[in-house]
Amino acid sequence: MTSGGEAIKALLGRSSRAAISNLAKTGIISLENRADAAGTLVGTLVSSLSGGGVNKTVVNDAVGMITKAAVSSLVGIGLDQAQALATAVTEVTRGAVSAISATGIEGISGADYGTMAAAITKGASEALDDLATDAGTVMSLAAAVSQGASVGVAEVLGNDTGAVAADLIRGIVAGTADATLSSTYLSATEDAAAIIGAITGSTSETLSARITELGLSIQVADVLTEVVKAASASAQVLVAGGMNQQALQEAIILKDGSETITTTVATSGYTVAIDEGIAAGQNSTPLAVLQPERAATVLSALILDGSDSSDADADELSYSWAFIARPSLSVTVLPQTGSTTTLTPDVAGTYIVSLKVSDGLAWSAEVYCTVTAAPPATNPNWEGKTAAQRLVMAQGFLMDADYMSAKNEALVVLARYPESPAFAEAGYIAGKALRGLGDISLAQGYLDTAIQEYPSLEYGLRAKLLKADMLLWDQAVPDVASAGTLYQAIDVDDTTFPEDLLWEAKLGRVAILFFQGDAPQALTVLTDYDNITSPRWVALQPSEERP
Repeated sequence: MTSGGEAIKALLGRSSRAAISNLAKTGIISLENRADAAGTLVGTLVSSLSGGGVNKTVVNDAVGMITKAAVSSLVGIGLDQAQALATAVTEVTRGAVSAISATGIEGISGADYGTMAAAITKGASEALDDLATDAGTVMSLAAAVSQGASVGVAEVLGNDTGAVAADLIRGIVAGTADATLSSTYLSATEDAAAIIGAITGSTSETLSARITELGLSIQVADVLTEVVKAASASAQVLVAGGMNQQALQEAIILKDGSETITTTVATSGYTVAIDEGIAAGQNSTPLAVLQPERAATVLSALILDGSDSSDADADELSYSWAFIARPSLSVTVLPQTGSTTTLTPDVAGTYIVSLKVSDGLAWSAEVYCTVTAAPPATNPNWEGKTAAQRLVMAQGFLMDADYMSAKNEALVVLARYPESPAFAEAGYIAGKALRGLGDISLAQGYLDTAIQEYPSLEYGLRAKLLKADMLLWDQAVPDVASAGTLYQAIDVDDTTFPEDLLWEAKLGRVAILFFQGDAPQALTVLTDYDNITSPRWVALQPSEERP
């Protein structure tokens, strides 16, 4: 690629990451709608390439970079639960592939769509190593890429879908190979069959369904034949020396409902016969089991048990837990701890938790548990302590850097005294403690709660300042604009607030100027703030010795 092409590629990657990251910052897109919104954004970026200096020679690199950057950014917008993440990966890939015929780039025709689709699936697959935590997650997300790309291809290309199906699979395998997933979570020899099974199963099932739904004249058998051919080529990439006939037959999973396929795989010179849509080594879909309703109390741990889930083939199962719904102010998380997980409600209300299980080749249908969390008995002297006493203790723990104890005291106040202004201070303390513990995302959740509930109280303002600091200093790419907005929200001339709060707000404004590269103005502002008498502030002001 030319230097100009590399510059365009880098710019598109940054644009894609920024667009996805902003979904969580606007406050408009709810968590449950972010996957769809991410897909729409990526589709818009791909369809507008002709206006951004992209031509036919660099388009494949461009669409691959857009998709890779978008997929890599999904965890940063709160889509870190396994099922939510897989859904988002599907939507992003679908959005990109759906737009390949609408780029408006001169010279792009139907013959180029296959390579564009392959570049998109390759880019999405390369990003999986940034999202995965184990081999099972890799399989699940690779299948999600297949599903999204297959839907997009069938919608856009119609009866030309067959040949592109092979490009999709080759793109995914090339992505997993280039991203060196095998050296991180996968054994190339042991897990190659599982990768091929996950990809071929998802692609064949999705394409077959879409061909039927859209009423296309293309034969399902023809499409699945292309899938088989691509799987053979994939075996050569994933395993040194390829796979023998029996191993490949057992690896490929074709789900079409009725078709029987016999095809000669030219690249390897042997015949693969797939009967009734599933290769030899037929797999049964596992069954997830979860109690449908539970009751809980705020701040009391509740164990959700999915250990009755089963697989007819006696395969080892992996478990994926996710929130489907929860109260608007809740920031609690679900640990991915296997067959059980622990839900600790942080506010009263209804929580809906989903469970699905995988045997490494297929996912079960989702099952759900509705948890109704009741508030604890209210008591102004809960366990002999008032809210004020607990907050004094929490502040002391913060000073001693005992972040876990500070967080625990703050959480008690948040649960027991939600109607009190103490709620704002508790939210601030919880956020600061969690920042100290390294949980930046959860810290911002508590700070946001304090800001929303008590935006004009002292600790609502302190929460704004702390969040602004985190946006500047705790992220790989500082969010200067959002941090600046939070600093500007503090009236630095309001002397009814504590001096140190005003000092922090003013120093934040100075920091923004430095980040923006305007050092002279920053120094001017520092001089204008010389009425602040805090020793910390005076130490930072310009002097003859310290220009």
